[in-house]
Amino acid sequence: RSPTAYRCKRDRRAAFTRGIESCGRAGELEEALALFEALPVAPDVACYNVALTACRRRGRAEEEAITIWRRLLQDRRVSPDAISVAETVAAVSDATADAVLASAVERRVPLRLPPRRRGGQKDGTNMRRNVVSSLDSDDEVDVSGMPFPLARAVVRRTLRGVNRRRRRSSFVDEKESSSSSFEKEEDVVFITGVGVRRESEPSHTSLRSHVLETLEGLGLRGEVPPRFPGSVLVKRSDLDAWDP
Repeated sequence: RSPTAYRCKRDRRAAFTRGIESCGRAGELEEALALFEALPVAPDVACYNVALTACRRRGRAEEEAITIWRRLLQDRRVSPDAISVAETVAAVSDATADAVLASAVERRVPLRLPPRRRGGQKDGTNMRRNVVSSLDSDDEVDVSGMPFPLARAVVRRTLRGVNRRRRRSSFVDEKESSSSSFEKEEDVVFITGVGVRRESEPSHTSLRSHVLETLEGLGLRGEVPPRFPGSVLVKRSDLDAWDP
């Protein structure tokens, strides 16, 4: 293909993407989705993301957001990214968000954007590590760098996983339960960072504070360890008594 043809497709896609974004910002979801459906070229991840953002901005557009998310997962030419997951999670109910997160983890979708090098270029060398490798650990989960709605879904997923293991262990006899995996589990720690750069802004809520609020909403008490201020800890004793 000639460079000119490639630029034409790229420019048309970019123009439609800007149009979808503008409609979304104005709260015109129907117009945004009409533009998305009218794309004259195959959508890239940016097209999907601005359509999902339009759903999130409009509110009460769960059906539309899920339709776009499923289409994105089925599109073999495009891979969803952290923005795709975060916008979908933010546009739907908690129960649906948990299902979206589960499908993203299954697909190994990165849940944090890769760090930027000097000059604004993204460093893709750690992309696989950014796929939330911490979800492989039952008692330490790194949610730093995640948008709030996504971090909230990860917190729910982690704690409910712990709760399911606790319930399964209750069906094991005393001898077996003494050596069960749940009996060996420790307190659960969420790594959040401290958000020092923006603490001076009165309206700013740090991710750490948001995780603490999420835990409170779930009926759990979180605390910030004095030696590790960039984390939130949920004690094992509280988890034992928790009934979600």
